[in-house]
Amino acid sequence: METGIIVFLAFVFLTLIILTVSSIVYYIRFSPKDAEKTDAEPVIYGEPDRPAPLIAGNDDWNSGFGEEGAGKKRKKPVRGFRDRLFKSIIVLVTLDVLFVAVVICLAAGIIGTDYRKNEKLNDGEYEWFEETDYSIIGDGVIYDEGGIRITVSGIYDVPGLVPGEDPWPAGAVKVGFIVENYSGKNVDIRVTCNSINGVATSLSYFYMMGNFKKNTTTQVYEDIYAYIPGNDISQMVIDDVLIYSLKYEWIAEAADPVFINTTAEVTVPDPDLTGYHPIFENDAFEIYACENTDRFHEGYTLYLENRSGMNYTVDIEGMAVDGKGVTGEGIYDSLIPAGNRMYTSQIYSYDSVYDTASPYKREVMLSLSFICLDDEEESFSTGYMSLN
Repeated sequence: METGIIVFLAFVFLTLIILTVSSIVYYIRFSPKDAEKTDAEPVIYGEPDRPAPLIAGNDDWNSGFGEEGAGKKRKKPVRGFRDRLFKSIIVLVTLDVLFVAVVICLAAGIIGTDYRKNEKLNDGEYEWFEETDYSIIGDGVIYDEGGIRITVSGIYDVPGLVPGEDPWPAGAVKVGFIVENYSGKNVDIRVTCNSINGVATSLSYFYMMGNFKKNTTTQVYEDIYAYIPGNDISQMVIDDVLIYSLKYEWIAEAADPVFINTTAEVTVPDPDLTGYHPIFENDAFEIYACENTDRFHEGYTLYLENRSGMNYTVDIEGMAVDGKGVTGEGIYDSLIPAGNRMYTSQIYSYDSVYDTASPYKREVMLSLSFICLDDEEESFSTGYMSLN
């Protein structure tokens, strides 16, 4: 739970306990004699200093007073203070017990947990997905350890609709998953794909996540909301599989990227490097940078091409603006499979607001760290490169 929620629940529980204990103590110390004192004393009307009241429209009431009713007592019912206090204590104790039960259930994940259940391929009113005319090569298994098995069950699209070109700019392809959880635990599973058809991204093409109950087999689907190079999918790379307990405790993860190949024949367009300029090159990589002056997308994007024949991850090692070190954002230990090229998201820093469209020009330097997953000795750093 978030810290704020825990503090709020603790405050509510402490308040209930204080009210309950104080009420019980007061009930024990409050004698019946004291209780009688809390009720109003009988009022005698008709005496010289207390004339009888006249109530308009109520002859029955008024008839009890005056000369004939003088000296008669108007009795006020006894409220039963101790009885009311006892009922309040019962209510408070009940609330205490219910509160503790709810907190225990929340902690155990019995209630308040939204588990993914079997889903329909077309669960929206305007969805017409069908299985593609190409199929997955092999069994499609991307994880199989500790009683948890995750399988890519199929790829689905809308016939005649070209992702990125037709009225739907994205979301025209779905990927199906079968999640078998026989680990004996309720788990939180997260699966990401950052490369399709040899074009990687520093973000993800899709992000499948959800809570899955123990001892269940669940069919789920995930939309691909990014543009798919070549339209059909000939290969997608699952770069991460993470499994947590419902208390956000890490359990396991896939050791290596998983390559899912299909029977589709795809021609990926050549990269468009308009506006890009080279900033680094060695035997393994070529890197280009593009400066964006749009105030809503201000910063830099990179194009990287892996020509090494090995799988790498890339991360920002350092960034500087006008010689001052800042924290760089936009690349987060991203996978670049062998033979892939990558377009990154915006490279920026929260530590320094730099305006590329301003009259003055700031010098932005960036250093990238490349870790080779196949041979650590092939890992390297670019050193600081000028993005301007």
